[in-house]
Amino acid sequence: NIVYLIYISTTPAGENFLTPNYTTAAGATSFSVTGLTTSTTYYFVVRAMDEAGNVDTNTVEVSATTLDAIPPTFGGAATATAVSSSQIDLTWTAATDNVTPSSNIVYLIYISTTSGGQDFLLPPSYTTAAGATTYSVTGGLSSSTTYYFVVRARDEAGNIDNNTVEVSATTLFGTSGH
Repeated sequence: NIVYLIYISTTPAGENFLTPNYTTAAGATSFSVTGLTTSTTYYFVVRAMDEAGNVDTNTVEVSATTLDAIPPTFGGAATATAVSSSQIDLTWTAATDNVTPSSNIVYLIYISTTSGGQDFLLPPSYTTAAGATTYSVTGGLSSSTTYYFVVRARDEAGNIDNNTVEVSATTLFGTSGH
């Protein structure tokens, strides 16, 4: 009935072998470590212990990095400005993230013709290039129509902020495309 002692560190070769962080059930061949910090590399050494309390002295270390589960910090869209009967320009301040540089964050643009009508369960109407802080909406707009926008930030791990800041603009009167 072998049990395994699991030693954990956030620095290479930094395990404290005086006290294991976890002990498995007898005969276990795997163990899930929970409660770890996101985006952090952990180092592990596993040692076998027999029923008499004899512990092997191996120092074989493996590492794993937890996933980024924290969405970007983003204040939402700042302005929506009608430029023509078929174009509205949006602006915002760049989001920040605990892992992804601001230059790699992309923005998801949700549009509706009713205030609060954006459906965040559907794919966004538009997705920007990485690092953008402006976007010109030019497709599918009708003249003299009010459009409501919510812009959300997505980091490289796919985490999306959940702001509901809405900006709106009314396209100018005229023939679209002129």
